[in-house]
Amino acid sequence: MQGSQLTAKGTIVPEQEHELRAKIEGYLEGFNKRAGDRVDTNELLGRIKLNVSSEYALQMTQLESSVQKQKVERKIAVENHRRLKEGFQQGVVPGNDVLEARQKLELADAGLNSVTRELDSVRRLSKERETIAERNSSLKSLSAGVMTEKLASNGEWIEKGRLLGKIVSVDRLKIQAFLLPDDALKLQPGDAVTVTTPEQEQSWQEKVLQISPIINKTQENNHLQEVVISNQHAPYSPRVNTKVDLAFTSGVPRNALTLPLDALFKRAGDYQILQIDEDRRPGFGDIMAARGFWSSLQYLACTIAPCHSEFVQLQARQVVTGDSNLDRLQNIFKTYTSQAGEVPVLKDISFNIKRGEYVCIRGASGSGKSTLLNILGCLDNPTSGHYTISGKPLQKADEALKTRMRRQHIGFVFQRFHLIPTYTAVRNVELPLIYASTPKHQRLARAEEALEKMGLSDRLHHMPNQLSGGQQQRVAIARGIVNQPDILIADEPTGALDEASSDQIMSIFDHLNASGVTVVLVTHDDNVAQHARRIITLRSGKLVENT
Repeated sequence: MQGSQLTAKGTIVPEQEHELRAKIEGYLEGFNKRAGDRVDTNELLGRIKLNVSSEYALQMTQLESSVQKQKVERKIAVENHRRLKEGFQQGVVPGNDVLEARQKLELADAGLNSVTRELDSVRRLSKERETIAERNSSLKSLSAGVMTEKLASNGEWIEKGRLLGKIVSVDRLKIQAFLLPDDALKLQPGDAVTVTTPEQEQSWQEKVLQISPIINKTQENNHLQEVVISNQHAPYSPRVNTKVDLAFTSGVPRNALTLPLDALFKRAGDYQILQIDEDRRPGFGDIMAARGFWSSLQYLACTIAPCHSEFVQLQARQVVTGDSNLDRLQNIFKTYTSQAGEVPVLKDISFNIKRGEYVCIRGASGSGKSTLLNILGCLDNPTSGHYTISGKPLQKADEALKTRMRRQHIGFVFQRFHLIPTYTAVRNVELPLIYASTPKHQRLARAEEALEKMGLSDRLHHMPNQLSGGQQQRVAIARGIVNQPDILIADEPTGALDEASSDQIMSIFDHLNASGVTVVLVTHDDNVAQHARRIITLRSGKLVENT
């Protein structure tokens, strides 16, 4: 079956660059590689030579001299004590003289013991330093590659930690390129790619080794991807920052879908899937790629083929129409009672939210959007009307059922983050898993994975007051998605952030929705609302727009 042809423009970035640093101080010797020379994995590139014994030689000489002096003094003290003791026994020496001689002998013993212990300590320290120096004197390459910089010469005195050179792997090329999310999912390890460098007018064939998205980096509808390819056939050594044109030949067949494993379920012995967009119905001969649930629902009987570790390819055999609605609200009214009487807040609200949709609920202050959010999030019940999640009626749900639905189906992101200030980032993200009785070892792994998706792998153990506002909101988003909810509800998620942080957060929501998460934003900000694919507008408790 014919595969897909995909093109992209990219830039070569450093691949597995590592720094060659001195682990000890000393004189550099045997460092003969030059910038541009190739090195092999674990190749000995030089040594740091430190004559540790000379460092302690003077001190040991002085201590050895002191030991000999103390031995002489002790010998004199022993002989004097023996002579006076004999005189005392003969009655010609006073007892006080013998006692004084005994005290001098004890002092000589103590002095000799002290200087001997000090000498032994210096000898032991010298030996330990020699062992450490020998173990850390070798300069070895961690991977095969090319030395791009050489920053020291033989014979130089090198301080511990000094940068001596840089080595970049040349067995692989790492390229950053903008691709549509659907196109990126069609690429798999082993797919062919033609690399062209316009400046050198050179082209060659390689294989895709790995592809992964870079969160928060988009260009129009394209997402920045990190593509790692082999580097076996290049006619020259490509340099970092070189612009390249990429032409991929994907192995995904034309009648296959690429979808996440968790979108699969069993039905009558067949794996089936919840589908796809109304205007992109699958058919034999169509090239389809989707992540999760899109705006309408159909069942596809499928045959499974291997794909990425988190995805499967499915060859459609038949299509059966189904119901795609995740949330359904019909004739929702909400009225509060005050001393002045009944206050209507929501008036006859009806709409559906489909799986995989990106919906914005907007309105001015007092329009009823917060009350509607509370009902959508199972935090409150409507006064009348019908509300279901995944077909389960909730308009009269008790607290136990609402709590269970929130744990199992809904993720929340709030304007003020609501992080526990005495918990680390990873501990905050673990909380929903604790409430869901997830085993401890799974909790930590899933929390760390969620934070890594937010670009916070280096902030796992930071406290909230050690994070910026944008970073705190990313922790809150990680907490909202860690339980893999059916729907993610975000209440004014950028309201407490500056413009740059707001753009980052909205890019994350865009990426989450592209990966199949149903997102509902509540905002009064038109710039935020523009990210959604459907906008629901409230005014004075009434639905006035649903486009």
